[in-house]
Amino acid sequence: MAVPSSHVAVNEQRGEAFSQASWQIASGLTLDSGLRAEYSIITEKGDATKSRSFFYLKPRALLSWSPDPGSQFRLRVEHHLGQLNFGDFVSSVSLTQNTVTAGNPDLRPDQSWQFEAAYEYHFWGRGAVTLSVVHQDVSHILDDKPLVTPDGIFDVRGDIGGGRSDWLSLHTSVPTDAVGLTGGLLSVNGDWRDSAVKDPLTGIKRRFSVEDASSYSIDFTQDLTQWKSSWGLHYYNGWKEIGYRVTEADRFFGAPSLNANWTYNPDPDVSLTFNINNIVIASRSRFSTYYSGPRNATPLARREIEFGYTRPQFFLSLRKTFH
Repeated sequence: MAVPSSHVAVNEQRGEAFSQASWQIASGLTLDSGLRAEYSIITEKGDATKSRSFFYLKPRALLSWSPDPGSQFRLRVEHHLGQLNFGDFVSSVSLTQNTVTAGNPDLRPDQSWQFEAAYEYHFWGRGAVTLSVVHQDVSHILDDKPLVTPDGIFDVRGDIGGGRSDWLSLHTSVPTDAVGLTGGLLSVNGDWRDSAVKDPLTGIKRRFSVEDASSYSIDFTQDLTQWKSSWGLHYYNGWKEIGYRVTEADRFFGAPSLNANWTYNPDPDVSLTFNINNIVIASRSRFSTYYSGPRNATPLARREIEFGYTRPQFFLSLRKTFH
């Protein structure tokens, strides 16, 4: 079986010019703007031999208003350009999952217009809360889609059209001195995501591939000055993602994780750090559904479940600074 773009060498030359400007409109009201111009040449040799040039303008504007020293409102609009993965130009084979992905010599980066509104408030010295909402209008979304050749149908990374993406983020940091934990800082971060794009096979709108719908983390750190040390805990709730290929659909799950660290500084230029990762044994799993052909037109063939585990890991490091 001949797989398209099996032997390809890719080279990129890129240059960028930019300008920035800032305008103090009024007391506490500032407009920051900028414009970047990117020019690149991508040359491919091998199964596909071609040279392509790209030129993109990336404007950005940020309006900030600080009604008082502790708070700020922000509005941002920006044209964002994605980055290409050179591995997508050449075909690849996974022996463990028995999959073949063809290379695509005609890749171009995705583009998006980002619109963000954010509010930030500072309190109690080190305390802060930030709430932000981001909407993206995305074009040239890169995802797996079918490539039909005389040798068969292959998955290939390519442009599946336009879509939209929305994010809601909340980040908080709260000093714990008021509750008796002197020198402590509790941080809670949460992100919620929604997106929509037409599936290249079914034509039905779905979420972007391998996008986690929601996630959060909790961190606590404390400085113990009397003991010349500090310690911390980090908790992450895990992840859930869905991936789509021509003949399969995969669900990926990552279990919550808990890490801890302790650092001792007997002298300003000496530090001893002890880390424990995966205090609770972390697991990951993949639930795959395989079809006898394209998943929009052929019956279910089989299902597979794969589990993996990561046991606790211990790290000890000693650092000395020489003057």
